[in-house]
Amino acid sequence: GKAFQYQTPLIILQENNTSISRIIGENVHGILSASNFSNYLIQIDYSGKWIYLHPRSEKIPDAFHKVDLNMYKNKPYLETEIALANGTRQRVQLLIDTGASLSLLLYRDSTDRYAIPEALVPAYLGSGLGGLLTGYVGRTGALQMGKYVLREVVSHYMLVETPLAKAEKQVKNGLIGNLVLERFHVYLDYLSSKLYLKPSKKFDAEMPYDKSGMLIICGGDDLQRYMVGFVVPGSPAFEAGIREDDEILRVNGMPVSMLSLGKVNGLLQKRDGKRIRLLMRRDGSKYKCSFMLRSMI
Repeated sequence: GKAFQYQTPLIILQENNTSISRIIGENVHGILSASNFSNYLIQIDYSGKWIYLHPRSEKIPDAFHKVDLNMYKNKPYLETEIALANGTRQRVQLLIDTGASLSLLLYRDSTDRYAIPEALVPAYLGSGLGGLLTGYVGRTGALQMGKYVLREVVSHYMLVETPLAKAEKQVKNGLIGNLVLERFHVYLDYLSSKLYLKPSKKFDAEMPYDKSGMLIICGGDDLQRYMVGFVVPGSPAFEAGIREDDEILRVNGMPVSMLSLGKVNGLLQKRDGKRIRLLMRRDGSKYKCSFMLRSMI
C-alpha cells in the first residue's frame, strides 16, 4: 500500500488537572483545532449534544437565516450591534467562539464606556490554558444576531491586559459563546464565511447565571472534590459565611459524590428566593449553612 501522512492540529495536555478540567469537572486530555473541521459544513445540535460534519455541497434547510461572517486567521467573526446601557447602540466585531461556556464577553476598554452597565459583579469568566480569567458580569440590553435580537443578555466584561489579548483587541471587541449559540439550531460554513441560524425552543428562555456568588472548582486526583474558588463580597454565599477554599460536602442534603459539577452549578442558577442548604468543610471541621439565591445583576 501507499504510505501517507496526515497532520492534525492538536494540543495534548500533559496534566489532567488543568484549570480547564477543574472548571468543567471533567478530565480534558487535549484540544482539537477548528481547522480540522473547516472543510465541512458543521451542524451543531446543542439539545442533542452532537456535532455533525456534512459535505459542503449539502443544502441548508430553507428555514435557516443566513448571516455573513468575517474570517481572520481562520477564525469567524460577526460584525453586529449591541444596545448600550444608555439606550444607544454600538457596532462591534465579535468572535464566534464555540469553545466558550458563556453568553457574551466584551473587552471593557474596547467598547464605548456607556456600554458598561451600572450593576456589575466581580466574577471568573472561564478558564484557558493560561489559567482562570477574571472580570465582571452584568447585562447588555440587546445583541443582534442577523435578523434576531436577544435581550437582557448576561454579559461578561474583561479588562484586556495580556499581549495576546491586546493584539486580538485590534480585531475584535469580544466574543459570542455557547450560551447564546445554544438558543439556535446552528450551521457553520468556514470556507464560505457563513453562519446559519434558526431559533430553538430555548430562544426566549432566561439565560442561566449564578445567583449564589461563588465559583466552584473541582479538586483531587479524580476531580470529585468540590471546592470554593472565589466568593463575591456581599453575595448570598458571602453573607452565609462561605469563604474561598471551603469544601462542599452536601447540597440540599445530597452528597456531592452523587452530583456532577454541572448539576451543582445548575442548582445555583435557579429562581430568586430558592433556598440552598450546604454542608461544608473548612480546615478539617464541618459546618452547615444556607442562603437564598438572589439576582445581583
